[in-house]
Amino acid sequence: MDSKIEKKGFLFGLCAVFLWSINFIIIKKGVEIVDPVLLTFYRLVLALPLMFFFKPKKSIPIMFLVTIIWNVGGFNLIALGLYYNVSATSAAFLQQSNSVFLLILSFFFLNEKTSLNKFIYLAFSFIGICIFFIPSLSTVDFTFGAFFILLSSFLWALGMILFKKFNVDGSLGTVIWMAGLASIVQAPLTYFFVPAERIIFSTEVLLYALSAFVLSSIFANALWLKATGISKSDSLSYLVLLTPIIVLIADSYIMDNSIKINHIVGGIIIIFSGLYRFLLFIKSKNMRIKIENL
Repeated sequence: MDSKIEKKGFLFGLCAVFLWSINFIIIKKGVEIVDPVLLTFYRLVLALPLMFFFKPKKSIPIMFLVTIIWNVGGFNLIALGLYYNVSATSAAFLQQSNSVFLLILSFFFLNEKTSLNKFIYLAFSFIGICIFFIPSLSTVDFTFGAFFILLSSFLWALGMILFKKFNVDGSLGTVIWMAGLASIVQAPLTYFFVPAERIIFSTEVLLYALSAFVLSSIFANALWLKATGISKSDSLSYLVLLTPIIVLIADSYIMDNSIKINHIVGGIIIIFSGLYRFLLFIKSKNMRIKIENL
């Protein structure tokens, strides 16, 4: 694959990760005032009127299958995890398990080979993450909240595999149709699991739902789908390891959480591991070009 195209995929993936990181803060603040299942319904149902402006480029059954895993499963579980006393930064930390899920699933379902170098940068990344979150590890409630976040990580990885398996494109129309289809599934879930007295609709709730919908359901998903379409799954997996850093920085400004020494040290290790992987990619591409020119 051409290195310019791969770099383009890298930039798309990086932008998607940034938007997903901000989304952790938005959802955390949203579930403080509204039921997580209801908030997820609001963010998905906003896509319904927009579906009339786009023609689906993929068969509806395929999009329906993918969106149940990616949107309905992933979004609900993240919202539930944040609702059950898991902080935004802790949720971002726990969700990094999707890198491991992604490597395993891409090996079995996409036949993508995994080299020793990929495990090395993942190992360094997780060391950095552990240092990054040492003070919070003992306070994370590894019951409902942590379980929901970990399960959402698995579904996120599985959804990404399905994107590539079925060649789902990253167009705006596709992500809008997927969100709209997901809202149809989310509606009965909301009806059965959210008590009538907890149904809230206000300007503040709408703003949180709209922000999550635009930033994550639309722009981030579209960017990530484009990235996965032109890059290998495991070559993008390390990008999500930057999520905890972005979430913590946003947390420090929005929720007034302080940045400590362990955050700086862990952050440097995480960034270094990402740069290490990216430099290996550049080196491998340059060697391939030299070989082709012989």
